[in-house]
Amino acid sequence: MTEIAKKVWMRLDWSLIGTLALCLFALLPLATPDIVHGHDTLLHAHRMAEMQRSWAHGLLLPTWAETFYYGYGSPVFHYYSPLAYYFGAAAMTLGADVVSAIRLLIALSLLGAGLGMYLFGRALWGGAGGMLAALCYGYSPYLLYTEPYTRGDYPELLAFTVFPFVMWRFERLLGSGRGRDLLWAALSIVPLVLSHNLMAVALFALLVGWLLWRALFDAAVRRRALWLFVAAALGVGLMAYFWLPVALERDAVRIANVQEITADRRRNFFEFFIPAQRLFGLSAHTDAGAANGIQMHLNMGVGQWGLAALAVIVVGCAAVFRRVPLLARAQYAQMAFFALSALAMLFLMLPAAYGIWVNFTPLNYMVFPWRFLGPLAFCLAALAGMNALWLRALPKRAAHIAYAGMLLLPLALALPLLYIPPRDTAPLETSVAAYLRGERDGSISLGTTAYNEFLPATVYIIPGPTQRLVDELSAGYPPDPAQRGNLPSGVTLQLLEHNPERSVWQVQAETDFRLEVLIFYFAGWRAEIDGQPVTITPSEPHGLITLLVPAGEHHLTLWLGSTPVRDVANTLSLLSVAAMIAVVLVLERRAPVVRQIETPSEPLLPQWGALAAGIAQCALLLLFYREGSAWLNSPPGQALPARYPAAFQLGDQMRLLGYDLSSSDVYPGAQIEIVLYWYAPQPPAYTYASFVHISGGGPPLAQLDKPRLADRPASGWTRDGYLLDRYIITLPENMPPGEYQILVGVYTCEMRPAGECGNGDRLIVLDAQGRALGDSVPLATLRVR
Repeated sequence: MTEIAKKVWMRLDWSLIGTLALCLFALLPLATPDIVHGHDTLLHAHRMAEMQRSWAHGLLLPTWAETFYYGYGSPVFHYYSPLAYYFGAAAMTLGADVVSAIRLLIALSLLGAGLGMYLFGRALWGGAGGMLAALCYGYSPYLLYTEPYTRGDYPELLAFTVFPFVMWRFERLLGSGRGRDLLWAALSIVPLVLSHNLMAVALFALLVGWLLWRALFDAAVRRRALWLFVAAALGVGLMAYFWLPVALERDAVRIANVQEITADRRRNFFEFFIPAQRLFGLSAHTDAGAANGIQMHLNMGVGQWGLAALAVIVVGCAAVFRRVPLLARAQYAQMAFFALSALAMLFLMLPAAYGIWVNFTPLNYMVFPWRFLGPLAFCLAALAGMNALWLRALPKRAAHIAYAGMLLLPLALALPLLYIPPRDTAPLETSVAAYLRGERDGSISLGTTAYNEFLPATVYIIPGPTQRLVDELSAGYPPDPAQRGNLPSGVTLQLLEHNPERSVWQVQAETDFRLEVLIFYFAGWRAEIDGQPVTITPSEPHGLITLLVPAGEHHLTLWLGSTPVRDVANTLSLLSVAAMIAVVLVLERRAPVVRQIETPSEPLLPQWGALAAGIAQCALLLLFYREGSAWLNSPPGQALPARYPAAFQLGDQMRLLGYDLSSSDVYPGAQIEIVLYWYAPQPPAYTYASFVHISGGGPPLAQLDKPRLADRPASGWTRDGYLLDRYIITLPENMPPGEYQILVGVYTCEMRPAGECGNGDRLIVLDAQGRALGDSVPLATLRVR
């Protein structure tokens, strides 16, 4: 071996290599050739394709999505963090299709999350701690499964990938005080802001809280606090070109729709809280026989919270009872910060936090309480990495065995998350024709939005599709966005040039006329006739661009330009670049006082632990990665996951196959979770509503109704699988002790005149012997103590 090769070999971080190798198991769900159709998969896939089309026209930082809203356009890229779409566009430009681009994005995000968490954990607890933290983070159910597959929220997944790198770079700056580390710390904020609007704010708040906490308990941090916050401020300043227009031009679109709908949901927040039993529980087995779509895993992961709790308990007890501090004072402060942050986020996801969500408005921007599972996974992983420190006190053999077991724990418990049922995957087409067809038939939400939040504010009524424009966009470039259907006689209009943000026409008119352009007006659209500015007026009520064209022959140019707010934002970003360069040069010229970070010694050999865990995980996959062990496949008419099987027939429409009940012994004010398993041999004739009543023989003391049974219309039922139906009911605080019946029923109002539903037409319930039981299922007995 040459001298150079020896040096390279000696410098290799084998713990890092082992971490990445163990993270490869997380890519097993990507073995399917198709894409998992999560909640938002279609929206983000079509945005990626639209970004790539803009790139093809030379618009590398586009504002306008030309195809959206039947081809009238939308400023979605002006408001929504575009990093995931840049990645998708780059992959597609290099020859990948959108499915391959998304699969590559998921793979690199999961590997990147493990890598970033390893680097941060290594800086805090050494290589062994970094590896353990990385596996706990990368294999947390929310990051591993819910984000990339159930939700299909690739931008938010990217935010969780970037955040550990941000924390690592600020930890490096804290340790060195060098200009180059300040540069990297500031630059790390850029991809965080570009990844996901909402989660970037939440994670940045966690970063700032961590810096303030460190400064409070560590004198060395206080001496460098200025540079830490300068780096954070510079990072935010660099991104002013993006976030400042989003903040100050929010009234130019209908972002307020999100706030209004969120406000309406306050009374229904219980729908989005996670009962403690589910939050702390094991990951449920995926059932290929469930027809609801891909499963939502809203648990922390037993390995994650178990290892985090173990570290806090052991380290804390060693300091309190044995008076043997395993950590330095600053490290105890780190432990306290992540533990308190984890407890706070844990509480905010429980139904007991309902009052906080209702009364503390800023939380409403998170929309779903369970969204805290992502930041919570980071805090739990950071705590889990501390276990490597107390393992040093064990005999070497015992320490290595225990460490390998800890590495294996999050991997082994993630086994049910490594399988995706084929019924939840499908090909994906993102051509313009496919997108416009989806908008028209309702299979794709208009503008790739849930609430029309990026619809320009001047659009009061969304016009229907213009067939000529749809046909031209579907056929390829260049479409002509001019409305030719209402041109007066004597007008000729020739399109000379067109891209998504610019159109040029040659106009000849015998008289003055008003031209309507089939593009929604938005702040920044400009028009010139023969080089002279022309006033644009949005049409009413459709908000389309209109402008007055004088008689004669003219050269008309329409383009999307800047605004004063965007000019100020761009200037702030440029000033931040200059300030960052100046600060970096000042720090580099100073003789840096490098803080000697006491890296924990490594009596553990992480690479050998990784090898042992990897071999064990391979063995588990060979033994248990099969139907019946890692996942289920309920035959039609059965629900294998149901804890309590049942056999109730409701009319001739459907059957109740079983149910789960979180607890049958409760106290007043408790929340109970009920899961029902429904099956229909044929799609029901009507869309049915459902009710769950807690009754002592009279009117229900607690209840929950759903306008759609199993959250599905009649057309959403299928004969080849059951539907899972989840309810969370809060009991009254003054509920008397005693035994109560849980009653379940279904009804429809579709056979009654509008406004005269009453109790609806309820289906008669038959038991397994065919005996009529009335119009409700006597599901179970609930004892209130």
